[in-house]
Amino acid sequence: MSTGDGERQYRLKLKEEDKIQATVTGVGSGTPEVDTSSWTNIDTASLAEASENTTIAPGSQIYTKVADITENHAQLVAQRGVYQRNHLPGDEMRTQATKQVSARLCEGELNQERNLDSLFIVGVATGADVTIKIAKIRGRSAIGLPVTVHDPGLAPGREVLVETTANSTQAKVVRIADQNHDGQLPDGEVPIKLSQVAKSTGKATVEVSGVSSEGITGTIVDLPAELPTVGDTFQTSVKQGRRHTTVSWSDADIVVEVEFDDPCPVTGTVSIELTEQVNGKYRGNLITYTYPDLSVGETYTISVYKSKNGGTLKIGSQSIPIKLVDSIDTTGEATVKIVEISGTIYGKIVGEISPLNIDDAESSSVDLTNLSKL
Repeated sequence: MSTGDGERQYRLKLKEEDKIQATVTGVGSGTPEVDTSSWTNIDTASLAEASENTTIAPGSQIYTKVADITENHAQLVAQRGVYQRNHLPGDEMRTQATKQVSARLCEGELNQERNLDSLFIVGVATGADVTIKIAKIRGRSAIGLPVTVHDPGLAPGREVLVETTANSTQAKVVRIADQNHDGQLPDGEVPIKLSQVAKSTGKATVEVSGVSSEGITGTIVDLPAELPTVGDTFQTSVKQGRRHTTVSWSDADIVVEVEFDDPCPVTGTVSIELTEQVNGKYRGNLITYTYPDLSVGETYTISVYKSKNGGTLKIGSQSIPIKLVDSIDTTGEATVKIVEISGTIYGKIVGEISPLNIDDAESSSVDLTNLSKL
């Protein structure tokens, strides 16, 4: 007995919501008619809905669902097939290259794994959108060859927008720079190594120069603003004790870091001059403080102490230590001219020191019980 004869011997009852494979017997009336010989409770059946891509002809077998049964007649609706056969050599599929394995091989994305755990694509770069044909399967891995490259991804010559870090060659790809392409990056972080140290932190346009198993390399070709040069001056903020600050542009998403030879003596806003730029690193000097108001050549009246050979300048809430360049033998009030602002603020006595009146303890900022300060 053949398999077909055996199947004909069994007739089942059909119910609404059942899913069956229907065989079309005729299309003459406009509504496709379906073979009902396998079912005990219906005499006729018709296909009410089918997708545009469904072939309707006598003998067509269509995956359907029973939408309604009325007076021994079944209304069927075509369904998208849920059965998925294994991937086979010769199959074509559209996928994205997600990770560079070597200069000529990328890992690809498998939307439906089926009999495969991994897919490798020949001749494309990370991020490529490509239709491939499976050339061979080994174990649970497949090798695919490009049929159509819809987008080349991070291929050599492609420009990408990256996030850089000052004084580093490591950057992170943000997106494809060419707005005429719809290229999408794979999920997760995509690192890129720059051919030179970045001079700023922020956005930069980079041209991909190479791909290999070690990763992607590129060269900076454009920045959203012109970088500063030696001799440029800027206003920025500093913190006491730190040897560095940053300079940024309000109209561009980049920041450069500037180092000082000495720690900053006061927290505030300063004017600085760039003195050196080597391998992406900037160095600078403090010119003057704009807040607190403190600059070379200005004079201030402060209390000075013999024991410290210096004094303290009070501006707002800050107490700023001043070191005198000349030795003094008197504690009192004096006019001091600022002569240097570096890691320490240096001042020079102008005129004479007015000794403190030790009989007026309340008006003195000196602890009169501590004679070492007098």
